[in-house]
Amino acid sequence: KFTSAQLTKMADKLNQMIVKYSTWSGQQASDLVENFQSYLVEVLAAIPGPNPAPAPSGDYAKDLVDWYSSKGKGDRNSKAKLQSMSLWDEVSQFYDDDTTQGTRRTSEIEEERSILDFYD
Repeated sequence: KFTSAQLTKMADKLNQMIVKYSTWSGQQASDLVENFQSYLVEVLAAIPGPNPAPAPSGDYAKDLVDWYSSKGKGDRNSKAKLQSMSLWDEVSQFYDDDTTQGTRRTSEIEEERSILDFYD
């Protein structure tokens, strides 16, 4: 089995050969180009594509809040706590207006989660 990088290099080289021999005349050159094109299709089919992320469940936002609250010292950036601090004006744009439980935006939590998962 080849790695994705190896397959990509093979596809690039096949493209180069197709371009090179396409300019030649004669049956042998034509046969080469035809074979290279056939092999290129196989190589490109073998290159794995990105794995799609699973669709989030209905409890996705709550799961993110629960996950974030379980990290470190819990939800140290709760809306209620930060509203009582002098820095609220500087960070209020990061919180939803309709948030009643003192949680941060789901996108903020998701971004931090992906960063932390990267270093795990």
